[in-house]
Formats: sequence, C-alpha cells, structure tokens
Amino acid sequence: MREDGLIGQDRHEDYIRALAFELPPAHERPAAAERLAQLVVEADHHLATGFLSTSLLLPSLDAHGYAETAYRVVMQTTTPSLLHQVE
Repeated sequence: MREDGLIGQDRHEDYIRALAFELPPAHERPAAAERLAQLVVEADHHLATGFLSTSLLLPSLDAHGYAETAYRVVMQTTTPSLLHQVE
C-alpha cells in the first residue's frame, strides 16, 4: 500500500492479488475494489492482467460488489479478452 492509497504500481494485477488474498485491512478493501473496477472500466472491460492474476479477476470483482463489471469483462469479445478467441 502506498501513502496515496494506491496499491503497487496501480495496475489491475496489483489490486487483484491484494483483494484475492485479503492483504489490505478490511476497512481499505472497498476502496481497493473500487479502484480495480475503475481500472477495468478505463480499459474498456479488457483484460490487463498477468497470467497469474487472470483467474482471480472475476471473483475479486464479484466478491466486492462489482458483478456487473465482471460480467462485462466476460462478455468482451475484442482483444484482449476471454471471448476473443472463441469469436
């Protein structure tokens, strides 16, 4: 956690891992989840995660009240996304 409230380098995977492993204190997790959701929206619901964090993205969003954001990530079909290769 940085002094300005951001985590690591302020990238998707920094927040995903922190939330998935409950690293921030409980009172700081809502802000971390909100920042993660904001980063995902800024990326137009595209994946911007490393290999190890991709599988934790959707559960991390859903567990903190961002199910709609998680759903939009799943339904994204342009690259990089989960459904791009399916399309």
